[in-house]
Amino acid sequence: SPPEVQEKLRTSSRDTYRMVLAGAFDIPNLLEDQKSNGELSIVDARNIMHKVSLRMQDPEVLETVARRCNAASSVAMNDSPEAQQIELARKHTVVQEVMVEDVYLHSPEGGGSGGKSLVEECGFGEGEE
Repeated sequence: SPPEVQEKLRTSSRDTYRMVLAGAFDIPNLLEDQKSNGELSIVDARNIMHKVSLRMQDPEVLETVARRCNAASSVAMNDSPEAQQIELARKHTVVQEVMVEDVYLHSPEGGGSGGKSLVEECGFGEGEE
């Protein structure tokens, strides 16, 4: 039946994608981890995304992004397209670093998470691997 075929296609596409990621980023245990840990339900994935979005919107996180992006902008040498591309790349890097350091790995004092990082709170282990 079509729903069964769609599910098999979805599963095989997901496994293929994970296999490509495992090979591209040299993460040999990616597929084994998935098999041992299982999959997230849609509800769990939605709840995790909600937690991430709440952390991203935290005033301290937004202020950190603004402050660090302003510092990256002040280094711009001129208004040439190349300089603008470099500035944009710097700001992109700032956002990525803040996401990792202040959203995913930061352990807030107090709060509802009990001092756990978002990675720990969502059940993905402790910190970076």
